[in-house]
Amino acid sequence: MPSPIFISKPSEAFSIWVILRGLQLAILSTYRSLQNPSILYHPTYIPCLTRIAWMSLVVYVLLNGPLYLSKTIVFCGNHINLFTVNGRTVQASLTQFMHTYLDLHIFLITLAGYYDPQSDRLFLVNVQFSDSVNNTTYHQNLTKLPCKKVVQQGSTWSQHLHDLLRNCPQFKFFIRRYAKYYLFNLVIYALVSYPSRLSTLILCFILFQTVLDKLGSISTFGVIAVLNLLPSHYIGSFLAGYYGVSNLSQDLLLAYFHRINFTKFEQNQWLKSREGVLFGFGLFNYWLIKSYPAFSVIIYTLAQLNMGYLITKLTDVPPSNTNALINWTSSQLVWTKQYSVIDGEFINDPFTSFPGSFIWEENEG
Repeated sequence: MPSPIFISKPSEAFSIWVILRGLQLAILSTYRSLQNPSILYHPTYIPCLTRIAWMSLVVYVLLNGPLYLSKTIVFCGNHINLFTVNGRTVQASLTQFMHTYLDLHIFLITLAGYYDPQSDRLFLVNVQFSDSVNNTTYHQNLTKLPCKKVVQQGSTWSQHLHDLLRNCPQFKFFIRRYAKYYLFNLVIYALVSYPSRLSTLILCFILFQTVLDKLGSISTFGVIAVLNLLPSHYIGSFLAGYYGVSNLSQDLLLAYFHRINFTKFEQNQWLKSREGVLFGFGLFNYWLIKSYPAFSVIIYTLAQLNMGYLITKLTDVPPSNTNALINWTSSQLVWTKQYSVIDGEFINDPFTSFPGSFIWEENEG
């Protein structure tokens, strides 16, 4: 007789050790990416910095404008006796909603990348650097594959949006994924805002379904028991954060998925077999973005650069033509490099210099 659905074992791909390896790779990839001289001397470096600075300002205004506006309205309303409300309570509630449940940082930055023809460049530059160190051909083969994300010069934003919806499957996946994410977060926020026995039961059920196949039955019940001892907004923050990390991890892989023609099923299987490492990598960058929102675009851009290193640990060298790609994609659904990554063999990669050393090495030369 088969086991009930609520009895399961922890996933090998999502163990604590694998997640810690993902965190380690997030830090190590930053260290090794900053050894890449191309990020400084590439011809698009200065324009890229200009775009990053401009986007940082725009994102900051978009996300913090409503908070300052609400604070001003409440202050003025209270002083002219138009209404009487507790400004601190309103501000705290709106801040929690904007930053936890309606967290637009990552969505806006990724969306802007679809309108920027250079958005994938840093990813490819770092793939090329990893190839030069490890004597592989990831960059050479990836650049020979057609990219589904094409930005037509001179087209209006509406024309480009129409082209993306018609020709770019990854863009449609991206929009659907975030639509589900924000709808889910609104439901969670409603359950947290109006606590009752029923809402607590629903939150626990959602949490159970979310982590059961990853942590196993015993750990899942333990997590639920601990979170039930805390106010309900901790469960809401946990769920919003978990899916936020998952979305960020997938966003950072878009430059790869635009060239590797996975079906939706194949892509989900590919992600599932590597979910622990990706979660650890995404968790580190998600924490940085949440902790320093004013620098979110810079952190996201650096994470894109780092993914160029990580992708060489997550997958094999792709073929250089689309005909061979059909059979190759099915071979990647099982992660063949899992144990070499978990065992930490990437430590032995022949990177010898330290960040920024190429500057004075070139001057000495």
